[in-house]
Amino acid sequence: MLHLAKKGDLGEYLFWVGAAIGCIVLATLVILWYRRKVLGPQGLDENVSLLDELRAMKARGEISEEEYDATRHAMASRAAGKPRTPAGPRGVGADRVAPPGFDLTGAPLPEPEKPDSGDQRV
Repeated sequence: MLHLAKKGDLGEYLFWVGAAIGCIVLATLVILWYRRKVLGPQGLDENVSLLDELRAMKARGEISEEEYDATRHAMASRAAGKPRTPAGPRGVGADRVAPPGFDLTGAPLPEPEKPDSGDQRV
């Protein structure tokens, strides 16, 4: 049933197992080298360039200090592998209320149309 290895066959068996493991290691190294060459460097360099861009946006006034801090925190959490925390309501009160006669931007609301004085039904 089973072919029992002779003492001389064990050395040949170990040679071929070692050769197979060596081929697998060599193929893995070639694939990693090719992937790095084709895809380019990734990882922290990407986060650093994004952080520099974020700082420049804050310096130009394109984003506020709060937006900068929230985005920087999200980038740091993602780079560290931490789960994202859901965004909560901004400010103390989540509901914004405009004064009477004005919308939330501060612009006055349009005047309502006044009904005609006559009773005209069609």
